[in-house]
Amino acid sequence: MEINEKLEHLTDTQIEEVVTMYMDKSIKISDILSKYNIDVKPGGLLKILPPVRTNDVCVICGEFLYKNIEARTAYSYSGEQRDRFCLNCGHKEYANNGWRRKKCDCNGCKAIEMMEYERKKNEIRKTYEKENDRIDFAELILADQIKLIYLLFNNSFHNTSQIAPMEVKENWIEYINRMIEIKAISVSPESEIEAFCEEDFPNKYYVAKVDYDVNVIFDETTLHKINNNTYFLEYSEKEELISLFKQYIYNDLIIRFEEMLEARRLQLHISENANNRFIELIDKISYTQILALCNRVAVFFSDKVLIGDMTKSVAKNAALLNVSKFYDRAVESEWTLNHAEIDYVGRELRFFIEKVLNKDITILKDVASVENLKNWSKREIDYSKRIGYAED
Repeated sequence: MEINEKLEHLTDTQIEEVVTMYMDKSIKISDILSKYNIDVKPGGLLKILPPVRTNDVCVICGEFLYKNIEARTAYSYSGEQRDRFCLNCGHKEYANNGWRRKKCDCNGCKAIEMMEYERKKNEIRKTYEKENDRIDFAELILADQIKLIYLLFNNSFHNTSQIAPMEVKENWIEYINRMIEIKAISVSPESEIEAFCEEDFPNKYYVAKVDYDVNVIFDETTLHKINNNTYFLEYSEKEELISLFKQYIYNDLIIRFEEMLEARRLQLHISENANNRFIELIDKISYTQILALCNRVAVFFSDKVLIGDMTKSVAKNAALLNVSKFYDRAVESEWTLNHAEIDYVGRELRFFIEKVLNKDITILKDVASVENLKNWSKREIDYSKRIGYAED
């Protein structure tokens, strides 16, 4: 241990006496300086005092730990709250100050941390590094094909072999869980340690944080047609495509309607009867017309609540059904149904229109039907958005 030059004239025993006297607040510092002929100002004594040995030993090398002497003016419940350190290997044990506890970055701790990292990585590999059955893309049902392609197009890897962790949006988790269920994807053994829960490691993981390996085979023709937005139109029944299209329209409309109500501090309750009536509208009028009706209902109910003619609870339970009632009244009165502006379309609905149907979002001004599907114009292909094999 290095001793400050101001204390070099003292023996080890005398230095220990100085330390003991300094820690006794009843003794004046000026008396200590005078007795041991220490040439510093009273306020500078603490700075030159050596650290004191504790009874704790270093977990890295086994030597005793030391701690700096606490200033007389310091406030603490116990000297045990001081940071401790090893003079031999540089290891530090930081006191718990009630906030985040600092981590030691000595070579020994780094080595232990690296060993623990490798141990956990090996556990992950041992658990998830297995041969998975390969599935041909054509064997998946249409709804699952679309979900898988959506996941592949909307993640940073942009290939047919891997799916990267992604910020949770809309039905991302639902799609991932469905792909796991049908064994189309599996947790990658190269996933980051932070993607797994501490509890029951590594069997429990965060669905949105792990990487996934894709167990589905895409032949070159299939991949080419998917990238050119022609696969689903060529290999799917038109009736099934339109049926799925209506589901995507419904999901997006409900999200948009909830947003309209929430912007006015109202909520949406979906009863079975109101929901069935709302779904029936999708067979009768276009997405943009339904969206316009939703906006009228949101404004109407908001005004009613604002002037005290309706409670928020009533508005919450009646809003969805009144979209259908507004439509019925418009038909009975032979009113023209307006179209809402298409200023925003949810990511999933836009994907379905552009990548599955190969159309532009302007088709939302028309009723979703097989007949209209035949007449809608093709969309220009965006070649910047494509997926490829992992080696591409």
